[in-house]
Amino acid sequence: MARPLRIAYPGAVYHVMHRGLGCQQGFRGPADYEPFLDMLRESHARWGLAILAYGLMGHH
Repeated sequence: MARPLRIAYPGAVYHVMHRGLGCQQGFRGPADYEPFLDMLRESHARWGLAILAYGLMGHH
């Protein structure tokens, strides 16, 4: 079943997370973090997203 659509409005704050499929690790080592951080930087620059906090964990 599909997830319901997010309610979007100006000033909304969203909790976004990345998880590995089937309990797999999302990041295997320090080199895997850099492309993700680059994507965060690009998203901030391109879309003006305010990133309030983030955590990088190998497995969650």
